[in-house]
Amino acid sequence: MQDLKRGRTAPLKAEAQNQQDISAAVDRLSDSIRQNLSLSSDLIKELRAQSFKPTSNSVEALRNYNEGVQLQRAGNNLEALKRFQASTAADPQFALAFSRLAEIDSALGYESDAEQASQHALDASQDLPLSAQYLIQASHARIAKDSAKAIAAYQNLEKSFPDDLDVQFALGSLYEDSGKLDEARTRFNNVLKMDPKNLDALLAAAASKTKPEIRKPRSTPCLAPATLPSTSTMRNNRL
Repeated sequence: MQDLKRGRTAPLKAEAQNQQDISAAVDRLSDSIRQNLSLSSDLIKELRAQSFKPTSNSVEALRNYNEGVQLQRAGNNLEALKRFQASTAADPQFALAFSRLAEIDSALGYESDAEQASQHALDASQDLPLSAQYLIQASHARIAKDSAKAIAAYQNLEKSFPDDLDVQFALGSLYEDSGKLDEARTRFNNVLKMDPKNLDALLAAAASKTKPEIRKPRSTPCLAPATLPSTSTMRNNRL
């Protein structure tokens, strides 16, 4: 792939094991392209004109979703889980609700459920605005433990939505897990400026202050191993 604007070339490759794997290979190639392209200024403007407003034809699904978001931000994951489960039951195509459900499942240690819910969110997000699609994709990368991809995705979202609580907190958590504590503290503090009672951000900010910054170890010269005298030499020396 050639990026003519920046004068760089990135090799991209995706192999299909058989005919049934072609669709998956195309998806993998699309992911590679997205990872090697930064958002254009026009796309950033387009995203800024949008928002993460949930869309559902079910009033019950929307009500449970909004309550779940508030409970999630307050750190009450168990009650938030119930709301998102109710929301997705009321509307099985509510992509943002499934994405939130996946985040809660992951936070509670239900990794298999989190992966299933996140994949369902991806599948149901095809017709959503780009902003919602990118948010779901970023969350999916985080659920899949692909930190590099998740950080890149949330960094792009941050450019368009610098005041979004969830984007700031997710990015802070990813930086913290990667050992970039200065970056993490900045994002947690951003959350607390907008929501001083955000329990997760309060706890995360406090915890990050007690952790040492992860730094790359300095390389040390490789020393040749010392040569030990043979057993016969040691015996002769004693004689």
